[in-house]
Amino acid sequence: MSGAEHDPVARKQADEEFAAKRRGRNWALLAVLVAMVVLFYLITIARIGVNT
Repeated sequence: MSGAEHDPVARKQADEEFAAKRRGRNWALLAVLVAMVVLFYLITIARIGVNT
């Protein structure tokens, strides 16, 4: 058992660090998903333009 499990201040600090890391990962995932949507949209527009 680590000291953070019994020390409320250390536990809160560890939780805040974990939440900050999670927020960073969430923003990175959002950026990747938006980039994929834009890429698929552009590919679709390009394919429609070729077929007309």
